[in-house]
Amino acid sequence: SALIHTTVGELRRMLKQVNLPTEGAKHELAIRIIRELAGLPPTEADALVFEEFELQEAERQKAGDKNKGKGKGKGRFVRGSTSIAEEEELDGSGDEGEEEDKHKSDRKAELRTFVTAFIDNSDLETTKLRDLNDALELQFGELSPKMLIRARRLAEKALVARQQAAEAEE
Repeated sequence: SALIHTTVGELRRMLKQVNLPTEGAKHELAIRIIRELAGLPPTEADALVFEEFELQEAERQKAGDKNKGKGKGKGRFVRGSTSIAEEEELDGSGDEGEEEDKHKSDRKAELRTFVTAFIDNSDLETTKLRDLNDALELQFGELSPKMLIRARRLAEKALVARQQAAEAEE
């Protein structure tokens, strides 16, 4: 009932914090937040919105990689803009660029291994996305929204693979 008294702007900020789509009517935004907190998947009506959102996120990430440090002007923070560590690397004052890349690569591999093992060992009838998020936080600490999206996608792939393997056995 507290979400009823929340403004659309506040709902959108909440959704941005957990990297979920921010478009739609107030009641759709509130439902999206409630379902995320409960660890439930998007509604059927929201599935297309989530699909479009993930495509836009992927495009932003690609554009961010191509335009690192260029920004879009107008004094706004741009996702994927150059970080301090990247600026030091560009200036030549940071020598750890390759080590950072290796660390990121190792972290992605760890995430993939963990998520796959979690899905393989979970009871899919009772396990919720929130359970995976909690397990991820215990294992890795607080993850960035980008890593949480990556974990969600890895979980989806692991679920599909598990389902296909079960169907092949039948």
